[in-house]
Amino acid sequence: MEGDPSGARNASADSTSVISGDRSESIIASHATEPAILPVPHSSPPHPRRDWNHSIYLGIVVIVIVVIAAIVIPVAEKLGHGSPAGSEILIPQYTYDSISPGQYSGVAFIAHSAGVLNASYSDQYGVIFYVMTPDEYEHLVITNNVSGYSWTLGQSGYVALAYMTANVPAGDWWFAMANPNPAIATAVGFQSALTFTPS
Repeated sequence: MEGDPSGARNASADSTSVISGDRSESIIASHATEPAILPVPHSSPPHPRRDWNHSIYLGIVVIVIVVIAAIVIPVAEKLGHGSPAGSEILIPQYTYDSISPGQYSGVAFIAHSAGVLNASYSDQYGVIFYVMTPDEYEHLVITNNVSGYSWTLGQSGYVALAYMTANVPAGDWWFAMANPNPAIATAVGFQSALTFTPS
């Protein structure tokens, strides 16, 4: 039995169309059901330059600490240089005091027991050291005259380096420095700290 060639072609075309349509649907379905693949973030290894910079920073911090320690420790040692254990520093080492003509300067201290004052000093144009009671020092402040004292070194002229020692009873005291010259200021420097050491 002979069929219509055009009908066969049409059937073939329809068949092809169906197959093609199924394949398209299959491809679309497969794309629809496949999970999306996201790019994995790339983690870069540690940057060697950052590690190097961190090492430099730590090195600088260590150097700064060492320099500060090198400055602070000797200064602390100098302030306490020549001071016996248990002594009280009344005037630190390397203190320089300028005393106006005819004027005075002083520092108060308490001796809970008898003890000794010690210092090495220099002065420019002469100075008189005193150990006074609070009343005697107050009289000096009010009148600018010495009414009394427990101890004095006496007036010295220019000295590059001298030593003083004073035995002090228990009590409240003032260590006073007076410039007896009414016309010229004088400078007093303590080459070692003025200390009070209990006996």
